[in-house]
Amino acid sequence: MIEPIDPQVFLNDLEQQLSTMAPQQQLAFGAVCTERHFPDYLTFSAMVRWGNPEPLRRAINEAWASSAGEARLDAGTLDKLLTECEQAAPDTEDFSTLEVSYALDVAIMACYLVEFLRRPDPHFIVQLTSHARDLVDAKVQNAADFTPTKDDLEVAIM
Repeated sequence: MIEPIDPQVFLNDLEQQLSTMAPQQQLAFGAVCTERHFPDYLTFSAMVRWGNPEPLRRAINEAWASSAGEARLDAGTLDKLLTECEQAAPDTEDFSTLEVSYALDVAIMACYLVEFLRRPDPHFIVQLTSHARDLVDAKVQNAADFTPTKDDLEVAIM
């Protein structure tokens, strides 16, 4: 039987692995995770006709550019981008669709990318990854119609 990995153990191990990588590699990893889930934000936004994917896209693009060694945005521009990403995050109380949670996770992931650009600390990428993992778990639960109280939920998700 497959044993699930405790989420905190996973994140601790990830942080240790990330700390051995160059900041550009850490940023590229965060960009990959966020890029992978960006379509979830677009789906939500189109479905409910709410949201602003542009700052999230800019955050991802800036992460890719910075990870490739291209010129970085100045602190003031990053502060503005962070505010815009925060404003693009939907309030889950305002929408009845399940996709709102996915969109929220993507917006938070973009915020962590910008935070990393402001101050390269692997903790930001770990937090971003935590949201990516939660998003995948939620999508699997939804697709398989698992209830949160299902016995061995983590094993079933795996």
